[in-house]
Amino acid sequence: MLDSAAIQATSTAAATDHLLDTALDQIYREVLRSFDVLIVREHDFAARRNTLAAVRADDWTFRTLPMYDPAYNRLEPHNAFWLQLKGRRGQGLLATLSMRVWTADDVADLLASNRILEDGSAPARCGSIITWKGAAGPSPLRGNLGWLGGAWVDPSLRRRRLPALMLAYAQAVLLRNYRVDFSFGLLEHEKRRLLETSYRFAGVEEGAELLWQGRQTIPLLLCWNSAADMLRIVEETVAAAGDAAAGEGSR
Repeated sequence: MLDSAAIQATSTAAATDHLLDTALDQIYREVLRSFDVLIVREHDFAARRNTLAAVRADDWTFRTLPMYDPAYNRLEPHNAFWLQLKGRRGQGLLATLSMRVWTADDVADLLASNRILEDGSAPARCGSIITWKGAAGPSPLRGNLGWLGGAWVDPSLRRRRLPALMLAYAQAVLLRNYRVDFSFGLLEHEKRRLLETSYRFAGVEEGAELLWQGRQTIPLLLCWNSAADMLRIVEETVAAAGDAAAGEGSR
């Protein structure tokens, strides 16, 4: 027999799942209504590689990061997915975001072992490495970890709301389907302004560096949200989407 604490926990989990299911539906409809764009959740990372190779975006340096490449990582539905935002009228890829999941893991260990880029499932080496150069180690992010990265939005849609909606949708999936304790990402230091215009993270730390294919060293920011942060962002995004829809409906 379940005790009262277990019953309450089960009830709370069910209520959270219902909220997340509602959020996913509302965010999907808001993206479709406002941008005429469909959100498609994908697991085929070979298709991702081929899809992104066809995108004309000279400023997108890191579209080919090895963490999303099946040549260096075992990418399966239980540990990875990517979002493809496509124009409903056949415009092709208009935005994308990729997610990785590590179960019962630690960000510091992911960095120290370079498992953040390649998991050792293939004999080939990617030639890139991410290290932590800060005076102290990164914040102790431990548990089920969801990575958010590989983001790109077509220049015609680089308004604040679409990246925010895409990120909220991804975090809702991470919470609903993967039960993550933290989501995190690494952002190029020179793009810090995106934290004010597009992305929302509760924690931001300096200290990471990417040695890109043995040629270029790039300073990075570690950005992260707890599960509570993620849930709050999802709730606020859904509320804002509802307000926008109500405003249009009252005209």
